[in-house]
Amino acid sequence: MIRSLVYNVVRLYVVAVMLMAGLNKLTDKINPDMHNTLASYAPGWEQIWSPFGIPFTGAQLLNIIGGSEVLGALGLFLPGLKSLANLGLLIIMAGAYYTHYVMGDVLPTMVLSLIGALFSLFVLRPGKKVAEKNKKSQ
Repeated sequence: MIRSLVYNVVRLYVVAVMLMAGLNKLTDKINPDMHNTLASYAPGWEQIWSPFGIPFTGAQLLNIIGGSEVLGALGLFLPGLKSLANLGLLIIMAGAYYTHYVMGDVLPTMVLSLIGALFSLFVLRPGKKVAEKNKKSQ
């Protein structure tokens, strides 16, 4: 009971954070200052990720990442997509950590990215049905 409650609280936190982060990247209607700040960083993202063969401009990356965060957050509510959404959010957070590291951002920003990745890992844990199935097969 307590474990389920903690799991759902963490899941809702991840959903809220990813939804707000994604929407702030996609539109300036929620927090114009945050959107403008993110948009000003976007050209630097292009330079960071182009050596890895990612052919998008900074503005395109801003929209792709924002859309992925929103879809990932929404996917956490759909039983069939929950694991895939968690994995996608984990990849996004790992990319965010790397981006903040390369840009020389302050430690608190990097720590927030790392915490987001850890929360995504926590939410990625197998559900009760998978755990019960594994117990029965042993």
